[in-house]
Amino acid sequence: MKFIGKFFLILLLILLLLLVAAWFALKSTWGAGTLSRWISDDTAYHLSIGRIRHSLSSPLVVTLEDFTFGNDGQPAMVVASKVTLGLSLLQFSDPSHFDSLRLSDGEIDLGNIRPGTGFPLQANHLYLNNINVVQPDISNSYQANETTAEITPWKPSQSQMLGNNYSFHIGIGQLMLGQQHLANISARGSVTPQKLMLDNVNGDAERGTFSGSAIHEADRWQIRQLNLQNTRFQTSKSLPELLAPLEQHDIQPGQVSVSHATIVGPDWAVTDLNLQLNNPQIPDSTLLVGGGKLSLQASDFVWGTQEFTQPQVTMEQTSQGLNISNFTTHWVNGTVTANGTWSSDSRQLAVDNLSLTGLEYTLPEDWRQFWQAPLPDWLDSVLIRDFTINNSLVIDINPNFPFQMTALHATGNQLLLAQNQQWGIWSGDSEWQAAEATFNRQDIRAPWLKLHADARGISINDFKMLVNKGPMVGSAQISQQPSRNFSVNLRGQSVPVNMFSNWGWPVTSVTGQGNLTLNATGSLQAGKPLAPTVNGSLSIATDAGTVQQTMQSGNIQ
Repeated sequence: MKFIGKFFLILLLILLLLLVAAWFALKSTWGAGTLSRWISDDTAYHLSIGRIRHSLSSPLVVTLEDFTFGNDGQPAMVVASKVTLGLSLLQFSDPSHFDSLRLSDGEIDLGNIRPGTGFPLQANHLYLNNINVVQPDISNSYQANETTAEITPWKPSQSQMLGNNYSFHIGIGQLMLGQQHLANISARGSVTPQKLMLDNVNGDAERGTFSGSAIHEADRWQIRQLNLQNTRFQTSKSLPELLAPLEQHDIQPGQVSVSHATIVGPDWAVTDLNLQLNNPQIPDSTLLVGGGKLSLQASDFVWGTQEFTQPQVTMEQTSQGLNISNFTTHWVNGTVTANGTWSSDSRQLAVDNLSLTGLEYTLPEDWRQFWQAPLPDWLDSVLIRDFTINNSLVIDINPNFPFQMTALHATGNQLLLAQNQQWGIWSGDSEWQAAEATFNRQDIRAPWLKLHADARGISINDFKMLVNKGPMVGSAQISQQPSRNFSVNLRGQSVPVNMFSNWGWPVTSVTGQGNLTLNATGSLQAGKPLAPTVNGSLSIATDAGTVQQTMQSGNIQ
């Protein structure tokens, strides 16, 4: 028995000496190199370790220095000056599972991970300390520098570097997200197979700051809270493209607050934007419906060639649609104010009050095409219950028929300007007057008219103006039918006898001043020429005699 006891004692001493020898060997440069070659030769990975450090005072901690790791045939996916391994009893049954793993001062290049291989280690806790993380994927590129993080637990899979069920706390010094530069990022959250939760995220963005929380679930972001302050950034997207994720339900905003932000796009820009958005419900349309509120102010908003100064608006969602209040902006040297509602059932925009003051507006070249184009799907009709225009200037520079109205004043009520997604003057009453006007190089003064529209047509029963010093009065009717048949009657005293030549009537043989009577009919069908449809008569009386002309299909008989 003594012999057996001595044998096992000697065997234990030998094992202890071997362990001590192995301990000292592994701590040497030779031992680190041997371990590196063994793993590199016998696995699908390559490993390089400069030195292994271990202290008996911390027996469950192993430190690897000058660490490099990657897939065979690929550049290194992990490079670190130091890797600290926290051991546990689980190592006896699962050697690749550690209590903790800490990477310090290095880089993780996700582009160097061979698809389908994953990472061969696991840990209860993964720590990153001053690590640069690079994702070169063109469609989802980013680079996170000076990254610190804690991932609990860390169980990577072949498809997920961090696993699919963990909590995290991460800090990033510098982040390039595509072309967007962010800094000083801090985020807390968790990941499950079905959901990503960002409980708290904040950082610096383009000389400003941001903070918030969000949930990503079923390919959709729910922004629970988002605060942006003093941000400045550029985008290559048009405004509809930038807002498309809202319409497509990719993003559902909650509490959003924006302060003093500036955004510049290819053909649009907004400066000093202040916005409050509270819990909007976004249906299958481009407008908000259901129970939220939007308040917006800005210094300037540029859309194409149009600039709106100090725009502000408040919109509140209801079960019926959208209430729009306190809309005001400075535009083309004037002021626009309005309020109204939008109905989700009828898709009608009803403007209760619209006021235009001091505008100096030049109509765009394509305004006629715009007038004939159908409205978007979310808008079927436009009703203006009450409107005023004060001291404004309207100019059309179209070379075929330019016109201008100076010191324009107008009032109107119950004007239906669109129905069945088509612009027009479908019903309502209005009164128009100007100090001066020019229609295709014919100057007139003090034009004034009253307009009434209903289902049958547009009636101008009372029309007055001065041409030189002579008065001219008249009336006109335009049918609401697609043919747009019209009739017009004009009577002038002591007016230029050839004034109608600027409006399409041939020049007569007489000159000077005289009394005129014009009666004409025709058709204003969209996309078809006017002249061949015109029939009418012109009577001219001067001191030298009278002239009678008759027109048929645009030609003088």
